[in-house]
Amino acid sequence: MTAVSAAPTRVGPRRYVGPGQSIPALDGVRALAVALVLADHGGIPGLSGGFLGVDVFFVLSGFLITSLLLDEIGRTGRIGLKAFWIRRARRLLPALIVMVLAVVALSELFSEESTATLRDDAVAAFFWMSNWMFVANQTDYFAQGAPPSPLQHTWSLAVEEQYYVLWPVLIAAVIAGLGAIAYRRGATLSRRAVRTAVFCLATAGVAASATATFFLSSADNLNRVYFGTDTRVQALLVGAAAAALVVRDWRGLTAGLAMFRSRWTRWVAWALPVVGLVVLFMAARIATGSAEEFRSGLLIVVALAAILVIAPVALAQDGPIARLLSVGPLVGLGAMIGRLLEVTGGAQVLADTLIARFGEDGQAAEGREHRAISLGDGLSAQRLHGDRMCGLVIGQGLSWCKAKENEVGTIGAQDALYARARAVRIGIRRDVQKV
Repeated sequence: MTAVSAAPTRVGPRRYVGPGQSIPALDGVRALAVALVLADHGGIPGLSGGFLGVDVFFVLSGFLITSLLLDEIGRTGRIGLKAFWIRRARRLLPALIVMVLAVVALSELFSEESTATLRDDAVAAFFWMSNWMFVANQTDYFAQGAPPSPLQHTWSLAVEEQYYVLWPVLIAAVIAGLGAIAYRRGATLSRRAVRTAVFCLATAGVAASATATFFLSSADNLNRVYFGTDTRVQALLVGAAAAALVVRDWRGLTAGLAMFRSRWTRWVAWALPVVGLVVLFMAARIATGSAEEFRSGLLIVVALAAILVIAPVALAQDGPIARLLSVGPLVGLGAMIGRLLEVTGGAQVLADTLIARFGEDGQAAEGREHRAISLGDGLSAQRLHGDRMCGLVIGQGLSWCKAKENEVGTIGAQDALYARARAVRIGIRRDVQKV
């Protein structure tokens, strides 16, 4: 009788995966998260909860980082903290430094209100503490009409970087404790014990973070909850708990190997992402960012929905949702967006301010031709007075956002309020229809 090999089989689109490379479906998830955030910035009707795309990013980061850390522990028996932090810094610091210096250099283009705390914001961004700076300054993320700080978008990067600093240390401490116990008992520390301990640690952190969100959520503390690391870390730790629970062979996953043998487990892995996407879509449809929603568990629900998509498409890359998320354009956008997010976020706020300056300078006469400002070769802001439309061109990306009309004051004063535009980086040009 011919022997049947028990070795895992390769599945999924091979051209996008390989040892040490990314899982294509996860790049597709990243692209969907980008789409949600941009929908929020662009004011697209029916997607008032697009800001929840940030939580999808958090869950994905927690899943990926914990998978990498556990893989390193399995191979070497330890975590190289110095090497890990150097890799994170090399990936994120160059773009962050360029973006912050560019914003400071162009600070005169921003309104005085938005740059009142720019120096403190820049220092906080460099030290990955900008989210707490915005909490201390009582920044209102959901304010309408008021120009935000040019560096406000760095709050989410700060939350992730704080996680990158603290989470590996906590895991290393857990390993040291378990190792000491195993040594006293004359036993060997198993991978299963490590994964179980990390899962319990992450689950306890999720519970603590969700509890803090419940007790802190109020109309007065809304932005404290939105910016706070202690309240937003639940999404990162949901991803971490899932990685500790289900990921056994990270390198096998990145090589496109099938992890499930039985038919029913594959069916479950194929069905769960559908459930997760439906919940995410409904949350993006109905969420408005109110204190009551945060108190009712909006953040944890979104995090759990996100992991129902992320974990199954990573483990079962031959599933229908995984294949859909592995489509070339989604994979390309998702792989690119991680490096560009902090830069395009700065451009977004720059667009808001440039267009606001047009209003402040007073384009009051009806029928006056549109005017434009160009910054270098790749950045320009354009104002179309008659359409109440505003746009930003970044490289080859074109975005348009309908300005909201505020019926107060003169036309010049209104134009300053119309400028609550959000820059949307996309890869194609869209036709702009007049309102």
